[in-house]
Amino acid sequence: EKTREPALQKEQMRIPHEVRVQMLLEHAQISAREVKEAELSAQKARKEMVKSIKKAKAARSNHLEEMKETAKRKLGRVVRGTGKKQEEDELWRNAHYAAVAKLEEVISAVWEPPMMSICTPRSA
Repeated sequence: EKTREPALQKEQMRIPHEVRVQMLLEHAQISAREVKEAELSAQKARKEMVKSIKKAKAARSNHLEEMKETAKRKLGRVVRGTGKKQEEDELWRNAHYAAVAKLEEVISAVWEPPMMSICTPRSA
């Protein structure tokens, strides 16, 4: 260990793209086409990894929102003194009223009663 040279820095470990390609072409007997295909494959894998990470972060935030909403509902039930069944009944009732109101709005927009013209008699 004492005779070992100091470790290389991160920047010293990086091989420039052109040098790396040249080494592969000369020493590893790989064709330029194979190098290009490998580069494209690595690029595609990188994009998929980034996409996957973003999706995982979004899923976590959605999970937190869901937990927050669940806790809010449970706390509301405790404060109001209602049970889960009562809350479900109330939600269905409210949804029914909203649907009926929307239907009445649509019906009144589609069907308008004919206007009656009021005729006044003319003086002769």
